Formats: sequence, structure tokens, C-alpha cells
Amino acid sequence: MTEQADDGDDDGALEVGEGLLFSNGQPVLLAARVARAFGVETREVNQAVRRNPEKFNELYTFELSPEEVEFLTSQAVISKPGRGGSRAAPRVFTQKGVMRLATVIKSPKALEATDLMIDIFVDVYRQLAQGKTEIEIANPSRLVPPEAEVSQFQKIRGKLYKALDSLLDTVIDSKQCTTIRDELEEVSGGALSHLKERFKTKGLENEKIAADTLLILEKAREIRERTSADVRKSDAETEKVLLENLDKKIGLVERLSGMIDKLEPNAIATLFPSFATPGALPAAAPRKLSPPKEVGSKD
Repeated sequence: MTEQADDGDDDGALEVGEGLLFSNGQPVLLAARVARAFGVETREVNQAVRRNPEKFNELYTFELSPEEVEFLTSQAVISKPGRGGSRAAPRVFTQKGVMRLATVIKSPKALEATDLMIDIFVDVYRQLAQGKTEIEIANPSRLVPPEAEVSQFQKIRGKLYKALDSLLDTVIDSKQCTTIRDELEEVSGGALSHLKERFKTKGLENEKIAADTLLILEKAREIRERTSADVRKSDAETEKVLLENLDKKIGLVERLSGMIDKLEPNAIATLFPSFATPGALPAAAPRKLSPPKEVGSKD
């Protein structure tokens, strides 16, 4: 477990900001959130840290203390161990840690983030070598999406939510008036409830939205195939019309989901705005660095 700095005051307390944690006054992000932005599972992030101990001392990433874990659990930020939560202590990353992680994670989103960092460094160095004193960043929208793009993103997400809601209300049995929502029961209700809360946020994060959308689509397609088989047997005209309606709604959700994927910014642009969250925070007290874990050691 990470050794905490003993400074004799309360500066080491964990705080929760808007999507950002402050451990000992230092802004950090949970590994699970970073993993989603890079398009990988949390375990892959933890493996990357274990396999590259020389790259990840506590200036870049560290595990939360038992007290910090208890606090996050009480705030419902993380799940209780054994109830959907990991038994290992949650890991967090600093801003520099996120950048370093991008260089070792093997995923398209991590590669995209690494390319962006290289492009910016080369561009800045080239301008400095030319004697420029005012540096310009080429295509700054890669780092900070313009307001118009963010607004468009939000509008499409709103349409996606309505399309999903409509899909779930699609009648698939004219005699019993059974809907997709009835078939999915707790799965659809829970997923849609989570989506509704996600759609209220103003950020560009889309990982959880994409996961819940795919879950609903997958279940809807299963029901569609089962219904199609029943229609072929009965040759009922009314049921065929219902099936065509279901196909149109599934197609609409797929198109809107695809549009969101294309608009979604890269991992750096997704995660870094969190580190820029304003607020009067206590100065970060330095953590006592412990030697990096050996390769193969357990979290």
C-alpha cells in the first residue's frame, strides 16, 4: 500500500470534485476512468503499470489508502469490494501519469493519444528552433473541442436517448401488447436509468453511454431474431409490420451511436479537461516515494 506523507494536518484528505479526485491536494483520476478513455479494461491498465515499474513511480500513479477507499465507497464513487468492486486497492493517475500510460497501452485510442503528444512536441520544438517566441498549436481542436462541436455532440446524445427510449417501447406482440422493455425488464430499466444520468452531464465522455447502448441493442437484436422466427411460422401480417417498425428503430439507434463515435474526441481531450477543473485546493503535500514494485508482484 502506498505510504502517505505524515504532515500532521488534514491536507491529505481525499476530495471529490467534478469528475476529479484530489488525493493529498493532488488532482488524480481513477484507473477505471482512464482505462475507459483508452478503450481498455482496468486490469490492462494495472498490468501495464506492473510490467513497467521503472516508468510508474508515485509521481505518475499510486494506490489509494484504505481511508481514501472507504471515503469513495461512502460517496458511491466506487463499489464496495465483493459487490461489483475490485478487491484490490483502486489505482489513480496524475496528469503526467495519464500521458505516460498512453505510451505503453496497446490500443487504437492510446496510440492516437501518443501520436497527438508527439505531434505537439515536434511542432513546438520546430517553432522554437525557428526563433519564434509565440508558439501556435496546429489544429487545437484536437486538444480542446470547439463549443459548436460539444453542442452538436450533446444534441446527438439527446436524440440517442430518445431513440433508445422509443426502441424499448416498441410493441413486439400485438395480442399481449408486449414491448422490448417488458422483455428486458431489469436490464433495460437499469441501463436506461444510467444513460439518463449520463446524458445530463455536459462532458464529452461516452464510454459508459456506449456500453449501455450496446447492451440494449444486443438484447433488442436477440428479441428481433426470436420474433422474426415466430412471424415466419405464423405469417401474421400485423406482426410483420411490428417487425419492420422494430428494424427501423434499431437502425436509428445504430446510426446515432455511430455518429457519436465519430464525434468523440481523443483520450487526451476527454481526460485533460478534468485536470483543469478550477477550485481553491490546498497545496499538494509530497508523497513519500516508495521503490517501484517488481514485475510480477501483486496489486
